[in-house]
Amino acid sequence: KNYCAAHNIAIATTKAQDQTAYPFITSNVGWGNREHVKRYVRLYDYLISNYNFQPNIILVGVSMGGLAVGQILYNKSLPVAVTLLVGPVPDLSYIFAHGGSTRQQIIRAAYGMASDGSQDASLETYIRGFDWFDMGLLDISGTKYKFGFPRTYINVGTGDSTFTTDFGGSTKYNEVITALRNAGTYVEYHELPSVSHADDTCFDRFITDGILAKELGN
Repeated sequence: KNYCAAHNIAIATTKAQDQTAYPFITSNVGWGNREHVKRYVRLYDYLISNYNFQPNIILVGVSMGGLAVGQILYNKSLPVAVTLLVGPVPDLSYIFAHGGSTRQQIIRAAYGMASDGSQDASLETYIRGFDWFDMGLLDISGTKYKFGFPRTYINVGTGDSTFTTDFGGSTKYNEVITALRNAGTYVEYHELPSVSHADDTCFDRFITDGILAKELGN
């Protein structure tokens, strides 16, 4: 926040997930579903319509928010100057399978799946077009390429079970990053030991590494 204040950068966010625990009383919003992404687009439209902001934005995605950011980048929903991802979910299908029953309940609600798990085998049908892991992904003679993404910076803390177990650890992140780089995308990726996957020090690293200064010319 101090960096943004010193460089005339406005910070804008909105509530992306309505409920976090079962039982759900409304359709759950989050985990990269349609309404999750629309909320950010509506926020942008409101700010541009009512305030004197420059149109290009610094798009930041944290943990689950990385799913929404991935869609926004691939679908070119917003004019993005810089993308910063902090411990983003690398693969929605993977976390559904390995992230425990609580996350499964939330994801089922977000995508209109049966709460009793009877439709879990059809997960890919429900999340098709929403999981950024699959967007732009091509397998050519055994080599994966992930097309359609701009330059991206990713920092993630490796000191919690969310990173090591739920997200698939370095193996899963490197799968995404290698596919992006194979397609020609510039990606900087750093793992920060001994902190949680979305720890504040991951944000600090973008500043101390000079990423914002380099990208924004500050």
